[in-house]
Parts: sequence; structure tokens; C-alpha cells
Amino acid sequence: MKIAMIIEAWKPIWWWWQAVAYNLAKYLSEKQNCKVDLYVMNLSWKNKNHVEKINNNFNIIYTWKEKRFSFFDRICWIFELIKLVKNNNKIKSYNYIFAHANLPWIPAKILSKKLKIPSIYQVHWSWIEAMKKMYWDNLKSNILFFIENFIQTKIKYDLQLTVDKLFLKRKNINKAIFIPNWVNLKSFENIDKINKKNKDWINFLFVWRLHPQKWLIYLIKAINLLKNKLNNHKFIIVWEWEEENILKKEITKLKLERFFEFRWKKSWIDLINEYYKADVFILPSLFEWFPLTLLEAWACKLAVLVTNVWENENVIKNWINWWLSDVWDYKDLTKNIKKVIQLDKKELNKIWENWYELVKEKYNLDKINGEIFNKIKEINE
Repeated sequence: MKIAMIIEAWKPIWWWWQAVAYNLAKYLSEKQNCKVDLYVMNLSWKNKNHVEKINNNFNIIYTWKEKRFSFFDRICWIFELIKLVKNNNKIKSYNYIFAHANLPWIPAKILSKKLKIPSIYQVHWSWIEAMKKMYWDNLKSNILFFIENFIQTKIKYDLQLTVDKLFLKRKNINKAIFIPNWVNLKSFENIDKINKKNKDWINFLFVWRLHPQKWLIYLIKAINLLKNKLNNHKFIIVWEWEEENILKKEITKLKLERFFEFRWKKSWIDLINEYYKADVFILPSLFEWFPLTLLEAWACKLAVLVTNVWENENVIKNWINWWLSDVWDYKDLTKNIKKVIQLDKKELNKIWENWYELVKEKYNLDKINGEIFNKIKEINE
């Protein structure tokens, strides 16, 4: 099986869909003996050959000239990509075009028609239901809603995958298939060898983008209500992208600096170390599709405190109720944080044990990628 896989942004930009694409390609090449060429934007690659060889079956191909992640360069990239894949297909004879995230649907559909091979489209996020919550009911939200709805539900693909169960309820020309996110447990296999400091306070950890979706203003308001009951408790924000100044300004205004620490995520190892040092993972989002960070927290044996939105609620539907906070209600989050800080470490440890086993059984990398491989094989059956 030979696959031309397409994803737009690549290093130094690295979000969960890049991790999903990379690990899927690696799994297919190593475990299923597929030949995979992963085509990406050339945002930083200096090699004249524009090819990074991962193993004998897996290459990352950086599309020609180095570009910026701007609107104009992204459009130019589409045309360059189509030409490059067509040229490579003359030698490699691809069996499938596999597009990740939004913009790659354009070259994927064009190449599928030109090369007469099936197209696969993986929806890593769907802003459709969240658009008006994010941008309110205005011109911007309606334009974005129309574009995304068109891309994801009005274009026919031979196989469409999604990590969002709510997306399955949309009126869709495709029969979308739910495939959950996964976690690579091998990345966390040395967790029991890490000795946390013997301390009588709890460190909370938030990981991901400083974006309005994550609603960290809501967390700051909750801490402001609790500040007289917090001693040495820390809220560690491991972050990238957007809103840093807005959040820090609000923290300073409310004189909460001693409770918050901001740490830039420099590498995967840095991130794992932050998980190791924490006690509770906290995610006060307005909406979530299937948060990879939630699975990472469980893999790292942390208790988690999240809002009761979308896939958060589906994944932990049997959980003790007070670990789920009502979205938009920072007072409810305040009550739950208060309950957490009243626990001792032994009680916290009991909480994460079952969820670590759940991740190991249902959301491990090989199991989920194996399901995707089986769906690909079914296309021509």
C-alpha cells in the first residue's frame, strides 16, 4: 500500500494533528509495511533535497521553497504540492491520498480526481458547533461556519474520519467514522521512576494553546474567589500561542501572581517533565473535540478536572460528578478546585488508577492506528 499523506503546517508549528499524522504514518510504515510520503509545508527545512527519511518506508517531503504560514503562502503551497505529488506519482504509483485537517482537502480532491485514486479526509477538529460561541453571531462567525461546513460535509470523500462524535450528527454527504485520539504510553513508561517532591500542596497543570477556546480567564476568576484558601498551591500553564499578555494582565490586576507560573513548551521531553511534576490536570474549555492532553494526563497518572463539554463528558461519563465542572460557570469550577485541594495524595492516587488502565486498554496508539488501517483497507473491498 502506497499513501501520499498531506498535512499543511509542520515544524516549528506542532499541534495535536501534526502528532497524529506523524505517528499514523510511522505506524503504517513500521507495523503494516506501507510506503508513506507525508507532504508538508516547508516552514524550516534547509536540506536541498527537501526530504527527511524517517525509515525505509516513511519520508517527510517538504514542499519546495521555504514559506511563512501566511494566507498567500498557503495558497501558493497548494499549487506547488499538486505538481510535486503528480510528478512523484509517476514513479511511486500511490494507492491513496490522505488529507489531515482543513486546507489539504483542496489538493487531496484535485489529486484524487487527476490520479484516479481514493481520497481520505481526517477531521481533527470541527468548529461548526463552536463557531458562534467563539466569535458570537456576527459576519465572521457566519462566514467561518459556511466555509467549514462546506469543506467537512458537502465534499465527497472515499473515507472520512473524525475524533468528534458530535460531528456525526451533522447532515453530511459522507458517512463519517468516529476514531478517537490516542496516547503513546511508551512516552510515559518511566513515570514510576520519577520521584515527586514530598510536598503538602497540589500542583495543577494546564497544557496547550492560550486561546479563547480554553477559557483560562474562567480559571483566573475561580482562583480569585479561592485565593484566601490557597497556600502553596500552584497553577502551571504550559503554553504556546496567543493570549499570554491578556491573561497575565488579568492575573496582575487581581494580584494572583503567586499562584500562576507560565512555562513555554520547548520540547516533548519538557512537556513530559511538566506532567510528571504535576498532581492534577485542569482543562476549563468552552468546547473540546477529543483532547489529546486529557489522555496524556491519564497516561502520566494524573487526576483531571475538566468542563462537561462534548467529548470530555463522553470519555468520563461514569466519573465522580464533582470532577466535571459546568462550562461557563467559574463558581462551579471554584467548588471543584476547593474539593481537590482538600484531598490528600493517597486519595488522588486512587482516582487516577482506573483511568490509566482505561487509556491503556482503549486509547493506546497501536490500537487506534490499527483501526484506521483497517478502514483504509475496506475502501476497495
